Amino acid sequence: MLDDLLDGGVLEMSPAPFLMAETTRAWGDYTVNKIMVLLAVVCFFLIARDFVQMLPMLLSTIDRAKANVSLERSLGSARLRNRIAFVSILPFCIIVDRFALYSPRYFQLLPQGFTVLFVMLVLFAYWTLRHFIFEAVRSRRIPAEISDTIHRAPYNYFIIMVVMMLLTVGVLATINCTDGTARSILLAETYVVYLFSLIRVSQFLNYNCNVFVTFLYLCALELIPTGMLVASAIVL
Repeated sequence: MLDDLLDGGVLEMSPAPFLMAETTRAWGDYTVNKIMVLLAVVCFFLIARDFVQMLPMLLSTIDRAKANVSLERSLGSARLRNRIAFVSILPFCIIVDRFALYSPRYFQLLPQGFTVLFVMLVLFAYWTLRHFIFEAVRSRRIPAEISDTIHRAPYNYFIIMVVMMLLTVGVLATINCTDGTARSILLAETYVVYLFSLIRVSQFLNYNCNVFVTFLYLCALELIPTGMLVASAIVL
């Protein structure tokens, strides 16, 4: 019966060899990502002592809004905080890329294994835009230390957020949590810390401005850059 079905049939074969589809590689299989993780670990050890020194002051900003002002008054502490925040950018971008917390469609056009570098570029663009907007709308009526606190207080909460995310990733790895669940938890932490930072900035503004000026300041300094960042993840 099988011979009858195949009788007169023609089997056509391509002269070119069949190319096996490239299997999907894990995030950690890319050399660039491995280098980034190693560099983040080295940088962490370099600032570990500074971080331990700054930790009590950073934690105090959660309990008391005015602790942010005290930190800015100390040039040494502010400089140390800025250094820690700068180093924290790398582990933050690694987590963002690993769990696709920011993953616009155009990332699919980028070379595989290099998206973490583009995440860093996006973050630097965000902070640069925020800085230029701050300088453009900066009011001379607000005391310099309050103005600096409004501008730099998010750095304090950014460091705290990165520490939270690192601890969360460590815990989730031990319980073999899925990437989807980990992504949801990390996004929730990001939203909560950002909202808390926004509340703190609004408190500083309320000390020195009326409600209308506070609203305009928040829109220009926080909501516009963040809105553009979120829109780029959805539209692009």
